[in-house]
Amino acid sequence: MISHYDTIFKLIMNDPRSRFVSLLTGMEQGKSLSNDAGWYTARTVDYISRISETNFVHIEIQTNVDKTMHWRMANYFTLLNHKLHRWEDDNVHISQFLVYIGADSNSMLKTHPKFGFPYQYKTIELSKCKVGQLATSSFYGDRILGLLMADVTQGDWQNTFDEICTLRSEPHKLEALFFILHLSALRGMQEMIEDAILEMGMYEALKSTPLTARASEENSIGTIIELLSDFFVEAGHHPLNDEECDVLRGLDLPRVKNVYKAITRTGARRSAIFAATMIEQEKNSDRENKNGM
Repeated sequence: MISHYDTIFKLIMNDPRSRFVSLLTGMEQGKSLSNDAGWYTARTVDYISRISETNFVHIEIQTNVDKTMHWRMANYFTLLNHKLHRWEDDNVHISQFLVYIGADSNSMLKTHPKFGFPYQYKTIELSKCKVGQLATSSFYGDRILGLLMADVTQGDWQNTFDEICTLRSEPHKLEALFFILHLSALRGMQEMIEDAILEMGMYEALKSTPLTARASEENSIGTIIELLSDFFVEAGHHPLNDEECDVLRGLDLPRVKNVYKAITRTGARRSAIFAATMIEQEKNSDRENKNGM
């Protein structure tokens, strides 16, 4: 089963009902902002919010160990800094957090080894955090994320699943079932959750939820990324790197298909990957300028 961890975390963190970010970081709950990193770079971040006029919170979710994350976090800081205040000396402060959600030991650097303030960030290993108040949150998304934290038992997974089944809103129930089904794979609970959902006769119904539609599109984009990477390898070039993959995942499916066709069929250069997003950002900027006139 294709995983959609990033999608699920982004949806929950940006949901106004969620307290996950504030409880995890110890900071106030802010107003979510667009995850576009700006500066026509085609990069996106997992989460960015405004706490006050000068204070912001940036979060990156990481499932696997990536030894380059300290450089990526520094890059994100630079991009966001420019996006938020264009290098003006206005005391803007961005608190950065790298949240590792995998079950294996984290060997990534805890912060940048060479860059000091303001490039420092804090690494949080979710499996070592106490669930605390997340377990009693009124939002099912928070309670499900709490299952990824320390000292959670199989019984806790079963109890949360049973609570989801009592939700009166059918769309909320289906969304929550989708959340717990996919995230259960991170802690070895997937078989138990799958069996419970199949027993309910709800497994097929999950395919019709809005989230599964988005997940299906992400799955298709992931397939195209793999095909494009294989195309470059077969042509004697290096495969797609993390930055190129991130750029493609930030586009919608039709644009990703267009990039794939342009490169594999008409011989467009590799830079077409970045050009697609730059063009889209210019269009969005033009729309914003027109709306502001």
